[in-house]
Amino acid sequence: RERVFDNSESAKRAIDRFDGQRLEGTDRTIKIRIAGTPRVTRGRDSKPTQTFDFSSVCPKSPPHWKPTRTACYVTGFDVTLPKRVLRDVFEASGRKVRNVRVIRRQHAPYAFVNFFNNEDAAEAAATLNNYDLGNCTLTVRIQT
Repeated sequence: RERVFDNSESAKRAIDRFDGQRLEGTDRTIKIRIAGTPRVTRGRDSKPTQTFDFSSVCPKSPPHWKPTRTACYVTGFDVTLPKRVLRDVFEASGRKVRNVRVIRRQHAPYAFVNFFNNEDAAEAAATLNNYDLGNCTLTVRIQT
């Protein structure tokens, strides 16, 4: 599993606390490595030969994130909701929708709303997540 930390201090604390510990109830040892660093196989009594600068992978202030996707993944609407209503909701603030694709599963319908640019997709995900549509609440995420 991958875990991303907000800053270098919290990443360092997690490594110091968990690296080399045994998983409870098993004979397995926790091994932590920094993403992008080579795997090192160590013997039982060996010591790490290099230190790692955590600030390069966990900056103190998060970098400005710019989305690269132009589609949103949408859930939380009723299976009978017309595609046109969904399109109208997403175009309400002047955003230009390229197309809407609705997958109508009986108990869990979902949709992909595609925009002409990534800024409109990011704005839609930010403003329409948890949007009340009738008796439903939309969940809107940037498609990954």
